[in-house]
Amino acid sequence: MQKRFNEYIFTLGLQKAAHRILLTVSGGRDSMFMCDLFLQEEFKIAIAHCNFHLRGDESDKDEDFVSDYASQHSIPLYKKHFNTKEYADEKGISIQMAARDLRYEWFETIAESESFDFIATAHHLDDQAETFFINLLRGTGIAGLHGINPVQGKLIRPVLFATREDIDHYIIQHNIPYREDSSNASVKYLRNKLRHEILPLLDELQPGFSNRLDTTIHHIRQAEDVLKQQVEKARSRLLSGDDSMIIIDKRELMSLNPSSFFLYEIIHPYGFSGSQVTDIINSLTGTVGKKFYSGNYTLIIGRKGLLLLPFEKDSENGIFIIEKETEQIDSPFCLKMKREHINPVTFEIPTSSNVACLDSSKIVFPLVLRKWKQGDYFFPLGMDNKKLLSDFFIDEKFEQPQKAGTWLLLSANDIIWITGQRIDNRYRVTGSTEEIIRFIICK
Repeated sequence: MQKRFNEYIFTLGLQKAAHRILLTVSGGRDSMFMCDLFLQEEFKIAIAHCNFHLRGDESDKDEDFVSDYASQHSIPLYKKHFNTKEYADEKGISIQMAARDLRYEWFETIAESESFDFIATAHHLDDQAETFFINLLRGTGIAGLHGINPVQGKLIRPVLFATREDIDHYIIQHNIPYREDSSNASVKYLRNKLRHEILPLLDELQPGFSNRLDTTIHHIRQAEDVLKQQVEKARSRLLSGDDSMIIIDKRELMSLNPSSFFLYEIIHPYGFSGSQVTDIINSLTGTVGKKFYSGNYTLIIGRKGLLLLPFEKDSENGIFIIEKETEQIDSPFCLKMKREHINPVTFEIPTSSNVACLDSSKIVFPLVLRKWKQGDYFFPLGMDNKKLLSDFFIDEKFEQPQKAGTWLLLSANDIIWITGQRIDNRYRVTGSTEEIIRFIICK
């Protein structure tokens, strides 16, 4: 194992005498496996440990365990406490996403202030397989199938060569201490379901599956690199203009095969979806002036080109269109959208007025964001009867400027959220809700 480790970290460009490595250590078996491998070498290492206070006494015992380990082996230790739930509520994101954001921001801060060359996480081959299938199940392009990158700037994965089975054998053979996270046994999370049910079945059908998938992912990365080169060549031929208006040459686009692939690669970074690309391609020889909207941009079919403009406002009717694949818009204000599978029994509704969690099965896209008008009504949360917005504004003691500045989010002509104020009762999370869309007004 130590030989395989040395060979792998050599491919990552790590030099024992030259590089200082910050090891991110939870106390679990994977990170303790990584710790032990580094201890056998001559790297200058330190440990960073996060206490997210999500598992009560277990979290504190994890911290004590890592602190004792660092002390016994004379390893410099950095540790930090986070109020993860409060951060998640404030940002309107899931607990898992909050913990990820908090830890990586802190790791980068330490690396910068303490001059570490790399930040090491203990991702292994089975983690890569889980990530591959999560992206595949959610729907992805080739970029979502290239797995976990071994190196991303200062972030490295030095044990990505090992499987979970390799790690278990090493832990037993060398009597490595570790802490077991009880939440890892639950299959209510997609990653854990893959880990405990799907991947063992695949390994039974094809022994060594994770290693074989790693080979496939390597080929995908190579194919992705080739495609990126071709896209960049096409981009130089297709695009002109500047940030105020990008022009995509229509004739050049239609000469490429498949034109839909190249168009997707070019306009996807601007928020356009795959289904929109199909509609745009079908409209190339149609009516000049037809518009397509992403969260932040408008694409207009011109006579000789596709015009891509920053989307500020539809001057004709003051309406903003939000497509299903949109993740964020910046006009008329910053609004993020996240799909999440939930357990309705344990799901906690955020208390922030800037966050709305709605049942995705009831929502019809595209959504519309517009100002209110006379006659508008909705069903306030907790009520079975509709209420005029004009009456709602009176009850809430809105002043005229506040009414004028209020935006409404609509699905199939239903007002589903008076943004920053109240959701519609018909779209609330119920005991049968399996997936939500979390709408977050960005700070």
